[in-house]
Amino acid sequence: MRTDVLNALSVDFEDWYQCRAMQEVLPRHQWDRCPSRLEANTFRLLAILAEAGARATFFVLGWNAERYPRLVLQIERSGHELAIHGYQHVAIGEQTPVQFAWEVARCQEIMEQVAGKRARGFRAASAAPAPAIPRVLATLLENGIEYDSSPFSVATGAPRYAHQVALDGKGTILEFPISTPFLAGADGRATTGIRLPLTPLHLVRRNIRGLNQSGQPALIRLYPWELETGLPRQVLPQRLLPLENAPKRESRLAALLRDFHFAPIGEVLEANRHILPRFSLDVFDKPG
Repeated sequence: MRTDVLNALSVDFEDWYQCRAMQEVLPRHQWDRCPSRLEANTFRLLAILAEAGARATFFVLGWNAERYPRLVLQIERSGHELAIHGYQHVAIGEQTPVQFAWEVARCQEIMEQVAGKRARGFRAASAAPAPAIPRVLATLLENGIEYDSSPFSVATGAPRYAHQVALDGKGTILEFPISTPFLAGADGRATTGIRLPLTPLHLVRRNIRGLNQSGQPALIRLYPWELETGLPRQVLPQRLLPLENAPKRESRLAALLRDFHFAPIGEVLEANRHILPRFSLDVFDKPG
């Protein structure tokens, strides 16, 4: 039975060779040599979402948007929200402030060229170092970003639910972290976002219901390549080998879409803006 709470669904618009784990064996300079499965997997995902009446936010790599502008436009025309995911999936900690600012600005230019408007949302490739977070958030605001959904490390102590962060003299940005399963790490706190293929479905359901019962929306992340049936096993890192049973992953997703209401992040934040707690930047400096 579905709950009445509106939860958020997000998709990192990446091909199979672009995830962080694959960079060990297929660095960025080899991307053009890799056979792309992005179109086929994205169309399959769009069909599943359409069948369930669910809509999502797609965090688009600028590199992909330049190569698949029609596919990006089709995503938006299917009722989904477009957001940016950086240009080449480079971790913030591996970029200078100038490089990061260029990536955000360049991605906004690409969004305007492809979809006719700038994106409201951003998601980083990986957790940013805590000292860089104030600068990162300021750069996002300067480029018209209204909300951030980056996987900031829990070591910063930032809340693990949707909230607002006030930047002195610069404005306010909305933060919506990827929901984490109730699995304790060494410090008793979850450290990674829910990955539907790798997290048992009952734990995903329990996490969403727990957040909803406390009045909070959940945020789930997917990847198009998680629906792939023919990933080249010989080059997959060991930790990605469990992603081999595509029908099971697809059935898990379909079950989740039946059980809960999902919408794009922007819509969920707008619906909940009046109840989102407000913090100052020092929330990132206080271990929770």
